[in-house]
Amino acid sequence: MIFNEEILKYNNNQDINILFNAFSPKGENDSYNLKLFIDTLFMNSELKNIETSWRDFEQETLDFWISSKMNFNPISNIPNSKDAEEYIEQAGLQTLIRLDMDWCKNKIENKEVPDIDKFSSVKIQLYSLYYRLYEPSWKPAPGEVTDLLIISVVPYVDVYITEKFQANIIQKIRKKVHNLEKVAIKKIRDLR
Repeated sequence: MIFNEEILKYNNNQDINILFNAFSPKGENDSYNLKLFIDTLFMNSELKNIETSWRDFEQETLDFWISSKMNFNPISNIPNSKDAEEYIEQAGLQTLIRLDMDWCKNKIENKEVPDIDKFSSVKIQLYSLYYRLYEPSWKPAPGEVTDLLIISVVPYVDVYITEKFQANIIQKIRKKVHNLEKVAIKKIRDLR
């Protein structure tokens, strides 16, 4: 999990080095065989259980987001950078605590407030959530949960291909999340 890697690098300000395998039909190494990888992955019983209950997880998470929406009162009815910054300020520490209470407790006991800026994966998710929740035309759907989980990798890749809505959010926050300015953002429709 990227968040765990960010915790490990928290105090020494090192960059996160995450290596992703690229699957290609031309690869001769079996570790790059997507079908074999997926088949092996789904032989794992724990993963099968997660996959079986994934839709329930998405719906529960979406319900939580919607119920939490009332905890933040934006100044404007239209999502904007000033309200987004305030949202991140308020939700950042709460989210870090929810993700790893013991780590946060240790930091706070040592008189250090965890810095959300050192958690690019979490920060980009929070921005994306803000721009979803407070967009008047947004139509909540359980699949949005998976979209938000996927976006956590964006600060750590060279190129990210996504749909228009998410690409527009990333464009708005490029300078607000560490490493995001370096990422080439492509829209799916541009590849057709």
